[in-house]
Amino acid sequence: IAQKISDIKEVKYQHKKIYFEKKFSINKVNLSDINDYLQSRNQKINTKRMINRKKINVVDHYNWWLSEEFESRDTYKVKSGNKTILYIWHKNILINKKNYYVGGWFISDKSCKISDVYAALKWQLKKTYSKNKKWIAVINLNNKVVLKLNKVLGFSKKFDSSTDYLNSRLFFKVSPKKFSYQVYSN
Repeated sequence: IAQKISDIKEVKYQHKKIYFEKKFSINKVNLSDINDYLQSRNQKINTKRMINRKKINVVDHYNWWLSEEFESRDTYKVKSGNKTILYIWHKNILINKKNYYVGGWFISDKSCKISDVYAALKWQLKKTYSKNKKWIAVINLNNKVVLKLNKVLGFSKKFDSSTDYLNSRLFFKVSPKKFSYQVYSN
């Protein structure tokens, strides 16, 4: 994986779309993506490693998509050609007067490779660059590939301050016996 990941070129910007090696584009989702997003999110390959493993029903999904919670996120679809292969999202959160980013991703199509995920997440980290804001994350300990991926991206299990770790625990509310708490500082 590491060798394949290191071969990826830097992100190139072109107009409002972002292209990777002229193969990928990243665009904000819109209402026409509502059903594909739900179907992708509910795929077993995605749900088995999420905090919330339950399938989301259509009515609940539609209500959430039209809610302030969804509006508070920046959500993108990653396309290879005309095919959406991946969804990524992030949002700003405030915990105990400290700002953080949290985010997530899941595949939409089985053709999505770990190098595609890497390229999209690298773009996301560059897009959200801030000297004063860290990313906090949790990763299922059974998800060895994503644990390695986050390490390559620069996430760490070592928090600079106990405040950041405690804030992460407060936000995610999952057991450190099942999930790895991680931080990323720009």
